Amino acid sequence: MVKSRLLTSTVIAVFILVALVGMATAQQIQYHLGYEYAKIWINSDGSIDLLYNMSVTCDSGIIHWVKVGQPNSDFTIIRAQDERGQPLGATSTGDGVQIDVQDISSGQTARFSLLTKVDHMIYEDTPSNVGIEFIPTWYDANILNLRVLIVLPAGVTWQNVQTSV
Repeated sequence: MVKSRLLTSTVIAVFILVALVGMATAQQIQYHLGYEYAKIWINSDGSIDLLYNMSVTCDSGIIHWVKVGQPNSDFTIIRAQDERGQPLGATSTGDGVQIDVQDISSGQTARFSLLTKVDHMIYEDTPSNVGIEFIPTWYDANILNLRVLIVLPAGVTWQNVQTSV
């Protein structure tokens, strides 16, 4: 009888401990982006060079990495670096790049840049026009400042540009 009570008490204690540990590790990370700047250089081979400059602030939890989406899966990572120019780990995830930032906790901010070359970005729109479609990386967080800058190829002026926006 004493053994069964002890066993039952132990099982209940272990269950509660596992539940508490699970709740502690399942803490939701909250964050916001101070800025997300995308700069695109259009290359004559139909590719683009894509530079992201970003600022990510942790509001709660701990951020170990940040994923930066890419316009398509045919991209090459050129470099990832922090605000001081120090290299950061960058790994392709198929549809984006995982940037390994130094762990940032509540109230801390990581600033970094990512440069990639993305192939197959320019398409023929009409016989006399070519087009590009670009949507910046989407985050489920507030972005306080979002900018996109497109550097046109040599010989193309803003008078040659048409937009749907």
